[in-house]
Amino acid sequence: MGTSRLKPDSSLTKVMVDDSEFYGNAVKFEKLFWSEGTLFTFVVNSPNFSDPTSLDRFENFITQLEGVKMSVGRQSTQLWVRDFIDYAKDWGVQPEDMNKEVETFLRGRSDITEHLTYSTEIVSANTTIQVPARFHFFTAYYGSADWIIRGDIVQSIIEVTEDHPELNAIFYHEMVECVDLMNYTRYSLKQTLGQSLLAIMLLMSILFLSSLDSSQLFPVIWVAASFIAINAMVVGYLCLWGVDMDVVAMICLLMTVGFSVDYTVHMAVTYARQTVVDGVPSSVRVRLALDEVARPILNSGLSTLTAVCLVTLVQSYMLRTFVKSVFLVVVFGQLQSLLVLPACFILLDNRGSKVAPVRTKRLRKEAEVKKELTNTTKL
Repeated sequence: MGTSRLKPDSSLTKVMVDDSEFYGNAVKFEKLFWSEGTLFTFVVNSPNFSDPTSLDRFENFITQLEGVKMSVGRQSTQLWVRDFIDYAKDWGVQPEDMNKEVETFLRGRSDITEHLTYSTEIVSANTTIQVPARFHFFTAYYGSADWIIRGDIVQSIIEVTEDHPELNAIFYHEMVECVDLMNYTRYSLKQTLGQSLLAIMLLMSILFLSSLDSSQLFPVIWVAASFIAINAMVVGYLCLWGVDMDVVAMICLLMTVGFSVDYTVHMAVTYARQTVVDGVPSSVRVRLALDEVARPILNSGLSTLTAVCLVTLVQSYMLRTFVKSVFLVVVFGQLQSLLVLPACFILLDNRGSKVAPVRTKRLRKEAEVKKELTNTTKL
């Protein structure tokens, strides 16, 4: 349930401490500026004014931008090219004369020509003209407090610009960098987490195969399932705990992937290395494994939580997310390694249990004696 509520966010306040002088201003900026409306600046190559097909394609580009979700529409677009085309139609300028006429149209229009770049076009052997090569224009989009809608706006604009490569269009707005980062986490988080999970599972399998024989590989599948379950629970409870899908959460989740493997692998490897003896059920091997690793696992979790507790003194979303992630992965990792995995091993591993009852008691006693001798040797 928590995982389904995961929503993207890329607010500037996520990377600030709560008592920052800019925190309040950032909140107001986001609520009263980005949420009300946004004016995007576009820089594009100039169309060929003497080519009607080029002009039609350029107009199609502008129309698509004005048709993007949440667009204010044609009335918000500040574009001198449309004014020039209307001017040329009113004066009956022929297509072959359009490049000459645009120079006349722009003469004295410093508000337009200030940021224009030009290219030189040869008209005849002794005549050249300056034709606009690249210019900028504006169009507006309604704002939204929802980062998903903001991300959809930017993604739609990117798709429109990619459909018109000849214009080499770029666009700018203050929130674009934040939205671009949010879109990356939005679309890449699952893929990145999946790749990390697969990489660690592959490494874990290699380590198992290199240190254990084929008869001891039973725990591998349960470790993999437990490993995935820990990370799914961490993601879900982070969402329920008020954490959004942003770059901070993405980094913390990647960290928890590495944390989560420690607990389950320690328990599984220790259990797999227990000798399978006829008449000694898996519950005995589980008890021996817990005797060996339960204390270190509990101590490691306690020391980790004690260390990160100091971080809570700093009031910051980043550090709060870090502490929440560590707390969840430690708690769920220990539950999986000390309760869930042992229960699975006892219920599903029947190796060594199918023998005559007469031998069972004797073999259990031998296993206990062996354990006592091992402990004595260590002392």
